[in-house]
Amino acid sequence: METSADRLAPYNERDGVNAAAEAEEIIKDPERQLTKEELEEASSFAKVLFEGKVENGPKCEAGVDLERVYKMNALQSYQEFYLGYFDTTEGQQDLVDLGIKDTSAWRIAAQLQKIDTIKAKLNAEQRKEIAGRSREWYIDMMAQRLEAHPVQDSVHEDVEPIGVNYDPSKIISKLSKLRAYRDYYKAIRQNLKQLPESDLTDAKGLLLDLYAAKTNAMIAELYPGAMDLIRQLETMPDNQQTQEWLSEIKAISPTMEKALLREKARAATDFNDEFARRLDLFKNGAGEMQKGQLIPISDTVNMLAIELESSLKKEPEASVPAEVAEKLKSMEWRAQDVKGFAELILGEWGLLSKEKADWDEIEERERPALDNKWQIAVHPSKKSFTIDARKRVFWIPAGYNSLEREHAELGPLPLIAHELTHILQRHFDYELGNSIPLARLNGRGTSALREGGAIAQERKVKETFGYERPTNLFYLRALSAKLAGSNKTQIARAFYETNTKGKTLNEAQLAESRRRAVDGTLRLFRHGGHDSQPMAYIEQDLIWRQLAAEGEDKAEIITIAGGSFSLKDTARLRQFGLLQIPGKLDVHPAEQVIDIFIKKYLTAPAT
Repeated sequence: METSADRLAPYNERDGVNAAAEAEEIIKDPERQLTKEELEEASSFAKVLFEGKVENGPKCEAGVDLERVYKMNALQSYQEFYLGYFDTTEGQQDLVDLGIKDTSAWRIAAQLQKIDTIKAKLNAEQRKEIAGRSREWYIDMMAQRLEAHPVQDSVHEDVEPIGVNYDPSKIISKLSKLRAYRDYYKAIRQNLKQLPESDLTDAKGLLLDLYAAKTNAMIAELYPGAMDLIRQLETMPDNQQTQEWLSEIKAISPTMEKALLREKARAATDFNDEFARRLDLFKNGAGEMQKGQLIPISDTVNMLAIELESSLKKEPEASVPAEVAEKLKSMEWRAQDVKGFAELILGEWGLLSKEKADWDEIEERERPALDNKWQIAVHPSKKSFTIDARKRVFWIPAGYNSLEREHAELGPLPLIAHELTHILQRHFDYELGNSIPLARLNGRGTSALREGGAIAQERKVKETFGYERPTNLFYLRALSAKLAGSNKTQIARAFYETNTKGKTLNEAQLAESRRRAVDGTLRLFRHGGHDSQPMAYIEQDLIWRQLAAEGEDKAEIITIAGGSFSLKDTARLRQFGLLQIPGKLDVHPAEQVIDIFIKKYLTAPAT
């Protein structure tokens, strides 16, 4: 009988499709529990895989441990420019700063690709700022299209940015080290095959599978950027440095070079598009077969969406006193208010760094604060709350104003609970990292499980104040439009209309929703044009439902303290007792966000 794994091979099934069976596997006692001595040996093996060396055995040629490779920012010097921006007054000034006098788009593109010339004019931060301004121009332009009647959407042609890598050595170096780890794991696998069959051997095989899968996923994530770099180098003036870069990057991956040769033979970019689609399925999983082609949307998700859209839900009863809700509703929160509030909570958890640093200082470094704790910083160019796990920083956009956001009456409290949950998840990653170091790098396909935990906390805050937190369907509808061949304006329209349907929003909130729709659409076009990772925002619902069926307390524990790997991989690790789930949590983001607001902010304005 054909299984879903057979049908979707060689890709994995999307997380959440078999959530019920996997949730049961996680919660029940391990079936093949290793002894204490075997667990210690398995942990030692996991560290060997992480460090890249075995005593009297294979050695990884990367020369550094896997975490050092993971933290290498291979695309730090890669910028995308929307050429239409340079027709604006601000864009014209940027051309002057870049030393570009040409006005035609193709000449501007050619000048931007002159690495040494541009680097001599502007440093990395200045180039990044220009790229950021061109992206904001594009978002504004697309948002204006959404103000017009939808009948006009089909006539718009998609605008693509030009990407330039100003430091090719970084992506080449990271790909080379990842390739070394892939070869190293192949050698380890050959050694494992010589061991007698046992639970311990199978547990080691599972750990090796996880490490190899993570390494392959990191390689796949860099492939589109590497292929773009080859195209870039092939159009640049021929010199020794260019030839060295080309030779190095082509030698790293014969698969990538073959893909480019096939693309050239077909004299079109359709093969590259097909290759990017396959990379996305490899990284994020496959859903169903549609018209002979695997797509990233599963029937299970589609059925969930239909259920959610057809169900009638009423707002929950508020469980806080009326004066608390009124106080929150009357407050205007800005970036510094959010920063101060979040620091109070991290301080109570013992996770707030004592090291002070401005946003630009944090941007320049590659490490966390010296005490390895978290910092909160206001950033001038960020557009949303976000977590940088590598640097352990919680970024807050400088332009944040709660009154311009949907559910302004709740201020930033739901979003703070959401992002602080992600910080807790990273904290538990490092706890598990003591026995399985790979946990520190965020295992393969963790998005849905992590979002399940964060959205549950966000929902709890909203319900406490009497508001529902519906499951987001806009990425699903936007991706469905993309798969149907819609242009970017139509895709953004699908996102926007799904997000605003049934809501009463003022003009500022509608404008924010239009920009959010464009930004969300661009997320679906990352990594060579295909990125279905945002589907985690609906797939998390499938996971949370099944875990919550065993009790919401257990679901909260698993999604916060057990989210270092995907639901599938967590279930597999639990079979051997390799991953322990705590019996209780001492921290509860939503409850503590509400409690601190009542204690600190009820009688005085936010400071």
